[in-house]
Amino acid sequence: MDWRHPGVAQLAATARSLDDEALATLANKGLVRRARKDLESETPRLLVEGDLAFIETGGHRVTLAPIPAQCRCNCPATNVCRHILAALIFLRGSAPAAESGPSPRREILALTAETIEAWAGKALYRAAVQAIGDGLPIETAGNGTLAIAMPTRSVVCRWVGGAGLDGMLCSCHADPPCEHRVAALLGFLAQEGRFTAPVNETALQASAGAARTREEVLASAGTLLRELVALGIPRLSSSTVERLRTLSISAQAVDLPRLQRLLAALASEVALHVTRDAQASAAGLLEQAARIEALRCALAQARPEHVGRHRARYVQVGDCELCGAGARQWRTRSGYTGLTLYFWEAATRRWNTWTDARPSGTPGFSPLRAYHGGGPWSGGCTPYEACRSQIRLSGAWRSPAGRLSGRASTTAALVGRTDTGRLPAIEDWQDLRGHVVALFGSGLGEFDEQREIVVLRPAGWLPPEYDESRQRLTRSVMDAKGRALPLMLAYSEDTRGAIGVVERYEPAPGAMVLGLLRIVDGVLAVEPVSLIESGRVLGVTLADRSKGAAPPGVPAETEDWSADEPEIRGALPSAAAQLIGQALSAMEQLAEVGIAAAVEGFADCADRCGALFLNACATRLRSLDAKLTRARRESTGASRDEAALELLRAYYVVSLARRLDIVEGALAPLGD
Repeated sequence: MDWRHPGVAQLAATARSLDDEALATLANKGLVRRARKDLESETPRLLVEGDLAFIETGGHRVTLAPIPAQCRCNCPATNVCRHILAALIFLRGSAPAAESGPSPRREILALTAETIEAWAGKALYRAAVQAIGDGLPIETAGNGTLAIAMPTRSVVCRWVGGAGLDGMLCSCHADPPCEHRVAALLGFLAQEGRFTAPVNETALQASAGAARTREEVLASAGTLLRELVALGIPRLSSSTVERLRTLSISAQAVDLPRLQRLLAALASEVALHVTRDAQASAAGLLEQAARIEALRCALAQARPEHVGRHRARYVQVGDCELCGAGARQWRTRSGYTGLTLYFWEAATRRWNTWTDARPSGTPGFSPLRAYHGGGPWSGGCTPYEACRSQIRLSGAWRSPAGRLSGRASTTAALVGRTDTGRLPAIEDWQDLRGHVVALFGSGLGEFDEQREIVVLRPAGWLPPEYDESRQRLTRSVMDAKGRALPLMLAYSEDTRGAIGVVERYEPAPGAMVLGLLRIVDGVLAVEPVSLIESGRVLGVTLADRSKGAAPPGVPAETEDWSADEPEIRGALPSAAAQLIGQALSAMEQLAEVGIAAAVEGFADCADRCGALFLNACATRLRSLDAKLTRARRESTGASRDEAALELLRAYYVVSLARRLDIVEGALAPLGD
């Protein structure tokens, strides 16, 4: 065998960097398995004829090329076949070792943006730059072949050492160049500080043709927020609700989706006060208004994370294999009810969800009927079957938040029962710390649905306890170090059956629970969604109910619902925490009576916060005290308006301090 032939030596060096995952990206896992099986029964033969080199295997001849994807076989297959894969595996294991060349990382770092643009073309390059500028997540791993994954698009690109730009592999199987390859390279260079993607200015600007400008919408929001607290919460009326809803629509029109969602939520909160609903609270209203004011101030220097994204924005991710992990029905304070299915994608290590939601009371709709009805995709599997099975989606579309579209063009094929061994089970409760801090301590950060979903594999289950006074079931689960973590379900008409399921559950060895992270009364807890055993997934809120067919004509998905962010409630035992609670309570009382009726200031509270090193709180409370003093002295509308806005800003800072204190307290039982 002439291993010194230039074509053979170059391809052999490249083949040595190809692991089985890279070969599967070149073709698929099934063909890799068949190629390995072929090699068990025969040994390929290397031939050299002039400038060309061949490998004969399986009765066919593979013409070698410097780039693996450019090798050709004389069999009928039009793409990379099992004979080409067998040839590469043979070269990988049989060719003499040679001096290693530059690492894949160094090869990519040697590229410039101009080189990549010249290779890709202007259109692909612009699309990739925009994706990176929009914050497309990039994850890297590997040695021989550097894998660059884009989890939100279910795509993995691999740089093959020595094969250059045209030798780069992509799991989308398109010929190079493609947008994924270009985005992967630019994203890697950006992570290494060799490329800076320009901020997507289009995303930061309003669409042309809106009746109002962003500046006008933000100014109107400030005016309305001032009125909310300047006059006093009891003076709110139905006209306030309508003005908030109209302003929410205006925010949508000028492409401020985060502001739009917060204004809509505030309108729902104000409506509770107007109707004297038992759920209405000054604290809830003031917290919503304070967050909007904080976002309004941040939007003066607009950044993509503050502008937000429209929820209905989906990108095509092609084919993906998902592991069903359960489902739940739910109801939001904003007036929606729905069904959500949960899927784990092992290839990208991300959660995916599909939701069917409607306004509460929509005729003919119920989450249970949707659960046993048709869809969500063509192919014949119902939501009930999909959420407890391995499924393969073809032509899938997904949002950056992980929400799957239910469009009819997507096809689902059942592969088998859920492989529970592939779920990301947590066995040490300390591993929850990162999830909890990111979920509950993010300040103005946008709510990340991915963070609240966890799978627990307890070492032990304690007996259930039902608190009659709080109308709440608690069943604690233990990790191997003896730490207890409560599963909690509050009683409601929707959870009545679920409470019975969790109470009666007899866990099998290795049983797991899929749940959502919560902090209740200062305690870290998990709201159970499904109980998972080998080959069995039980959705607790959907168990033991009568089945029914889905009503005809109901669309496969609804995009205009907004999930409620999990609330944080907790006792405040420390001196600092009690002071924070007193400051918040005083501001809530002020919002109740209105700025004009204020008789006391916050100077003493600010001084005590400073003494406890709560410096941010002290600064804001001193500013509020000064504005209130001026409002009492001048007694003008302008001075009251300034004090009202300062009240919201102070409330935001102090409530954030309270939130972080509660998070730390909830994490304390987990240890350092």
